[in-house]
Amino acid sequence: MVKSNNYEKITSFKYDKKDFISARIISFYQEYLFGNIYNASNKNKEKIDEIIGEYVDRTKFFEYVQEKLTDIEGSNTDIDYYQNLDVNLKKLYKEFSEVVYVSTTKWL
Repeated sequence: MVKSNNYEKITSFKYDKKDFISARIISFYQEYLFGNIYNASNKNKEKIDEIIGEYVDRTKFFEYVQEKLTDIEGSNTDIDYYQNLDVNLKKLYKEFSEVVYVSTTKWL
């Protein structure tokens, strides 16, 4: 059995009904963790649980994923980015983690 620290918050995540990306990610998450479609190790399932937990918790990561997947979806390529969300979410998370976000500070 997979250790899921984020299952409740992910499956109860409220998103706009027009948000295809979030709907697909949540659906993928449930299939990945508990379905028999993917033959993934528990370690990979725990990593996906962590990444999608970050997606629902961190606004900046949510926006980053939304922007990247929208750009890819709108391009003229024949790549089905949603087909391999397990791999692609890991890539996006790694890219996001490597980006340094500088917040604006107010000096007195």
